[in-house]
Amino acid sequence: MAPDPFVTGENVDEIFPGIVDAVPDLLTGSDPFRRAKILERIKKCFPHYPGLRAAVDTALWDLMGKKAGLPVWKMIGGYRSKIETSVTIGICPVDET
Repeated sequence: MAPDPFVTGENVDEIFPGIVDAVPDLLTGSDPFRRAKILERIKKCFPHYPGLRAAVDTALWDLMGKKAGLPVWKMIGGYRSKIETSVTIGICPVDET
C-alpha cells in the first residue's frame, strides 16, 4: 500500500487528514491547468509528504482531463502502441509486500 513508511516515511493515516482538511482549502479557486504552481503551494505546506503530493498531482491530472474532455493518456502524449518500461523490484522482504 502506498504511501509506505519504509519508503516515503509517511503512511495513509498521516496524510489522509491533510488531504481531507487542508488540501481542499488550498485548491479552492485554483486553475488545475496551473498544476506546477499548485504543487509548489502543496509542497510548501506539506514538505515531508510526497505521497500526499502525488495524490494531489494525480487528482489534478484527472480534473484537467475531465475539463479538457480528454483521457489523461492523450494529454501526456500517449500516442505510441508500444513503450519502453523498466522493472520495479520491491525493496521490502516478500512477506512484507
